[in-house]
Amino acid sequence: MLIGVISDSHGKVSAIDAAVRALEGASVYIHAGDYYCDGKLTARLSGVTCYAVSGNCDFGPRGPMELMIELDGKKIYVVHGHLHSVKRGLDLLVKTAAQKGADIVVFGHTHVPVVAWSGNTLLFNPGSVSLGRSDLGNTCGSLEIKGGQVAPRIIRIE
Repeated sequence: MLIGVISDSHGKVSAIDAAVRALEGASVYIHAGDYYCDGKLTARLSGVTCYAVSGNCDFGPRGPMELMIELDGKKIYVVHGHLHSVKRGLDLLVKTAAQKGADIVVFGHTHVPVVAWSGNTLLFNPGSVSLGRSDLGNTCGSLEIKGGQVAPRIIRIE
């Protein structure tokens, strides 16, 4: 199963469109906030389900602040990250993920891609599709689950 992961699109339609093109073939999408309504746009553009959470910049239509979903046998905890102070470190996020029994944590907020492991838990931030703050610029990501294994990937978008 290929999961497309997007965060911090901030209403930039062209960036969401570029990410959907870069993630062609995804079976499902996850949008980690800012803006929640961009998750609905992602679903329309891709033609598949998009699970989305609200972030700190969601002042209009809001959705859940967190989700726990199961895809292809993996428990995925989705948050934006601002309520877990991810700009200061990942300790609180790791603790919460352990309490929830998550195999994967998808988050955003920092606009910087992260692929890190805490024990058997993958911490995955795809960066920002519209306002990237790393040397890679604007990014999205994918999680490929095959045979119980997860292969994370950060993808630069032009």
